[in-house]
Amino acid sequence: MHYWAINKKHFQPQEKMIQMESRRQISIQKQDKFVFFISSYNGIEFDSSSSIEEAELKRTKDGSFLFQAFIKDINEFSEPRLLDDYVYSLLKIYRYKKPNLHFRRPYIAMAEFDYNTIVTGIIFWARTAFGLFINQLPQLEFINFVRQLSESEHDLFLQRASFNRSWSELRKLIEDKYISAAKIFSAIRQTIEVLNKDRGIGVNYNKLQISSDDDTIADSIHKQEILLSQFRDSITFGHNDDNLFDVISMTIRDNEKTENKFEEQFRGLPWPLHETVYL
Repeated sequence: MHYWAINKKHFQPQEKMIQMESRRQISIQKQDKFVFFISSYNGIEFDSSSSIEEAELKRTKDGSFLFQAFIKDINEFSEPRLLDDYVYSLLKIYRYKKPNLHFRRPYIAMAEFDYNTIVTGIIFWARTAFGLFINQLPQLEFINFVRQLSESEHDLFLQRASFNRSWSELRKLIEDKYISAAKIFSAIRQTIEVLNKDRGIGVNYNKLQISSDDDTIADSIHKQEILLSQFRDSITFGHNDDNLFDVISMTIRDNEKTENKFEEQFRGLPWPLHETVYL
């Protein structure tokens, strides 16, 4: 048995039958399972699954191949599964910036694990959180993070590395480096405002500068406070100032069994980076 992702546009599904004409032989066979996908303004969407009951491949007069197959009842998903949500949960994907490139052909072979991931709609939360945020770090900060881990948590680079632990370390860095900095810059501004008002020291907060080896960081304390505060606000929501990081970590804990299955499948694979960074 094999597993496939099939583009509806090319296979023209009708009732319980699909067909496609191609210059190449089509290797989909009886009992194979598949998910249907379409391209929309949201990107690639998986909307249903089924399996092959009978399949036939015939030669046409012009020498091409006509594939026809009867399929079992189609299982419509309650809502489309967006490929963008599964970028870090599918073994097949390694082009993290452009995952659509993996689904350019009319039909694509996939691992049984990936097929089940899409059908069940389960996401690898630890790897997804790690992948989303590690790729947003400035390059110098990324390099420092890797060096820090190589000294203190060197086993995270070994074959049995855990994405749950990697995410925890990354979260710690972001909270210490960026969330705390937002509070510090805010406190500096408030202190200067008080001193200007009470003692008339005449310090212009907007002109204060910081020194950094990273040329991607704004040198104005005022600009830094704005950017860091915007980031802090972007991961805070609700009346109780709930933190996105807390929600992610709680979700990982609540889905421990499935997270462990993902860890087993992805063990030994490199970090899901958009670009290669040479240390």
